[in-house]
Amino acid sequence: METNSKPMYQPWNEDAFQADVFVRGMTWLQRLLYRSLLQAMFFHNTRPYLPTDDDVLWVLAGAESPEMWEQNKAKILKRFNVGGALRWEAKS
Repeated sequence: METNSKPMYQPWNEDAFQADVFVRGMTWLQRLLYRSLLQAMFFHNTRPYLPTDDDVLWVLAGAESPEMWEQNKAKILKRFNVGGALRWEAKS
């Protein structure tokens, strides 16, 4: 897949997601926000990465407000690496 090409479908491995000890340590809300960000990585215009701008991330995560994002982002963003030109990429 080209770096910025839009996929026709998103592969998802729920077993791997649930088996990640760091995911298991998240609250249900953090898991939901994290899952939403992982899915956004496939379709946002920065694909296959996420932007690092909190004003965009809280919306992509599906948080109800910037405050909700602020309260939960530290644990979620630990699951991402900061790559190259200020972008987030999922840890493997």
